[in-house]
Amino acid sequence: MEVLKQIEIPGGGPCTCGVFSRDGQWLAVVRGIEVYIYETTGYQLLETLVLEHAAGVSQICWSPDGKCIASCSDDFTVVVTHRQLGLLHRLVGHTAPVISLCYNNKGNLLFTSSMDESIKVWDVLTGTVMKTMSAHSEPVVSIDLSDNDGSILSSGSHDGLIRIFDTATGHCLKTLTYDKDWQSETGVVPIAKVKFSANTKYLLVKSYDGVVKIWDSVSGDVVRTFKPSNKKYNLTHCCGMDFMYPQSTQSPQVKVMMMLNRLKCLGKGPLRFYSVHSDTAGATKTILDLQRKYVERKPLTMCTAYDFITASWVQKADTDILLIGDSMGMTSLGYDSTSSLTLDEFKYHVKSVCRAEGPSFIVSDMPFGSFETSISQGIQTAIDLMRSSSKVKSMKIESGSCHSDHHTYKLIGELCSRGIPVMGHIGLTPQRQHSLGGFKVQANKSVQEIHDLLASAKKLEELGCWGIVLECIPQRVAGFITKALSIPTIGIGAGNQTSGQVLVVSDLLGFLDSTPPKFVKEYDNLGQRAIDSIKAYNSDVTTKAFPETGKHNFKIKEDIWNQFLSEVKVDKT
Repeated sequence: MEVLKQIEIPGGGPCTCGVFSRDGQWLAVVRGIEVYIYETTGYQLLETLVLEHAAGVSQICWSPDGKCIASCSDDFTVVVTHRQLGLLHRLVGHTAPVISLCYNNKGNLLFTSSMDESIKVWDVLTGTVMKTMSAHSEPVVSIDLSDNDGSILSSGSHDGLIRIFDTATGHCLKTLTYDKDWQSETGVVPIAKVKFSANTKYLLVKSYDGVVKIWDSVSGDVVRTFKPSNKKYNLTHCCGMDFMYPQSTQSPQVKVMMMLNRLKCLGKGPLRFYSVHSDTAGATKTILDLQRKYVERKPLTMCTAYDFITASWVQKADTDILLIGDSMGMTSLGYDSTSSLTLDEFKYHVKSVCRAEGPSFIVSDMPFGSFETSISQGIQTAIDLMRSSSKVKSMKIESGSCHSDHHTYKLIGELCSRGIPVMGHIGLTPQRQHSLGGFKVQANKSVQEIHDLLASAKKLEELGCWGIVLECIPQRVAGFITKALSIPTIGIGAGNQTSGQVLVVSDLLGFLDSTPPKFVKEYDNLGQRAIDSIKAYNSDVTTKAFPETGKHNFKIKEDIWNQFLSEVKVDKT
């Protein structure tokens, strides 16, 4: 196997996939939510599209006429984008990240596969789902249609199986099982990619061990095997690939074009088999990862960060969730309340936090004043914050009672319906401190307050929130609410019966000399240690103990220095 072409992506960084248009005139390369379109003669960049997804794009495909690009994402949605007109459809229906997709020859149907183990068939004109097929017992990571009439669909899954379906009926016609050398010590090797030859006779299949096999789709036999031989490129972890077939398809000879952007080998940590993988710090956590820990009853960890330094600490500590909290207004910017923080100031810090590499799932607050005016304002704010960095995976929104705060709950529903992940926040909500009578414990004065809080939590789950922050409420109330929900709860001042905990990084590490809230455990006193260190520095400078000659200074060659001195003396005379 030979790498034929390497494409330089603007700005660098890992890309997800590279896909040729059907006529071979264009190549589309994806990074984050951006698509770079190149002509294929000299591979010059022609245009850039920004896709309306709330998370990284897993795969794209061209419409047969080359006018549209369909994309699927970790945000559970599929988006159809016209190159000139922009967004045409947002297809919502999968219950997990969508990983692969393909058009039929007419361009009126779109097939998608997902981590939810299903394949869906969509009517592109109306944007409605026509058929759902239960395809595999594990995530379906790749699908492809026969080029002749689109009557046959192939699929590959993490269960190590390749299946062939009748697209009209949805029935499975054949299952191609892995052969003995596709089994690893821990089980089968997951399938990464499937691709039909032009006449549908052959099926090209790549597994996650980097091996590519050509199958005879009729007999079910492997007719040729390619194993990675170029150690310069790690084909197992390639960012994407497309397959170029010769005009004659009577022979299973095939050329494979790998789209790489100076990809480095990924050797750190477990690798997720979908979406974008960082080439510096391994895969970042997803909502599915958090839900998996929740189901396994493993407590989730969450910590705030406000800049590159604090974000680096949180990331290196392998924290599950990193919250870019509006509490920065008080802890970092010196405001009296979080309400004083402006959206522009907040965006600046979001970008700073996201420059830190690491595995944490990043959630962003929506500051006070950024969504209260109207639903459209709130939607635009969420989109702007998600676009500020592809690392931002979810919004967190503070809300009051579902019986009175109709605006916020409507906004949360609108965001979730658009595929933008939302984390709820109820109990003590700092943005509403004035209406709550200050920073006080909630749901501890009456039974009705508990009923209201429980109803609000259930409403947030119903609207589509993937998790909820419970702040400053009695431990028993938090525990009851947690048991009543099927999504994680993250507590702060809510006891130890929630699904996880969150603390403000400046409280946790003791940045400030103020008395922390009752529910905070200070794990360090960095503020006092910093003051003591700066005092020691001041003292050393005053006494000339710093800088220390021979240790903190640089030297110059003796002959150069003597020459300089002689020239200075000449100048003086």
